[in-house]
Amino acid sequence: LRSSKMARRILMLFGLCWAGLPHLAHAAAAKSDAEAIFREGVRLSGSGRSSEAAAAFGRAAALLPPTTHAAHIANFNAGAELLRAGPGRAAEAVLALRRAVALAPSVASAAAALAAAEEQAGDIPAALSSYAKAVHLSPQDADLRVQHGILLERHLGTSAALEEAAGQFRAALRIAPDNAGALYNAAVIAEKTARSQE
Repeated sequence: LRSSKMARRILMLFGLCWAGLPHLAHAAAAKSDAEAIFREGVRLSGSGRSSEAAAAFGRAAALLPPTTHAAHIANFNAGAELLRAGPGRAAEAVLALRRAVALAPSVASAAAALAAAEEQAGDIPAALSSYAKAVHLSPQDADLRVQHGILLERHLGTSAALEEAAGQFRAALRIAPDNAGALYNAAVIAEKTARSQE
């Protein structure tokens, strides 16, 4: 009696495992398809076909489990390719890059790419916020500080924004004393400040 109960339990467990195999097979096939589509996106990107590459990366992201690192990379690449495709695709780039940032909120490059897309889409407050987050995540990145400072200087123009921008340029120069963008923009702000005090 005991062995027949054990046999039924084993068969039941085997049956449950067997019932789950099609789902596992489907997941494995989706992953394999996503990898193939992702590789196609890389090939298209390498040949300068940004819109097609973005579409491929987007399809790959849709096939991947949404909380994986691979999904973050696919969304990031889709957004980057949409940015390369031109200003007409900026709103789509923002959506893809927001998904990438949501999946990996501590990745500075994703926050910076999102900021660039938001700026291109004309959402300056969002771009400023994303640049601030990117700088917070990667404070030793002089180029990020320069981009954040440029956005502050060009789009806000208030004395407080100019001072904050100057602070970003000074910080960039402490990190990379020969950073041309920081040198140039710090000089521009110094000239603007001197003119305003005349």
